[in-house]
Amino acid sequence: MIWWLEFRRVLFRSNFYKANQSRYIQKERRQIAFIKTKSKKDAQQIVSELKSGKPFTALAKLHSIDEETKNNGGRYPVEITADQGFSIHNKTTTDKIFQIKVGENTKPILSSGAYYIFKVLRKTPEQRPQFEKIKEQVGFDYKRQKTQNLYQQLITETLAAAEVKVFPERMK
Repeated sequence: MIWWLEFRRVLFRSNFYKANQSRYIQKERRQIAFIKTKSKKDAQQIVSELKSGKPFTALAKLHSIDEETKNNGGRYPVEITADQGFSIHNKTTTDKIFQIKVGENTKPILSSGAYYIFKVLRKTPEQRPQFEKIKEQVGFDYKRQKTQNLYQQLITETLAAAEVKVFPERMK
């Protein structure tokens, strides 16, 4: 009998995973570095120096006005994903970063009142984890969803039994 309960538990989790796979996809990511400047002229000068072969990290340490990344050669501490902006940057900036290849730099980009030159250091492709690797997380998510559904059902039944009238237009 215990084996049957374990089989059902795994089956429910597996079916939940199949129905909600998009929830567990790790989106494509980029590890980046950037140089932040005050003016377009400064940014264009840095691009010229990059084209002449000067290392990005050295130029970031020398010219970047971003105190958080400057000393690390411009390296941004976390990977960014294509579907959203990051830090103070919008999705348009992210889109431009995702258009370049690993090792390449962007042209100067105006974002949040400063000019940036981005470099892609590493590309991590989209990953679809196997069920076995995330089955505990899937189990947790399955239980959470079931609990939420039961609470919603309880609220709906309680309101109906008490003949409560809800006026959504007054909930603004």
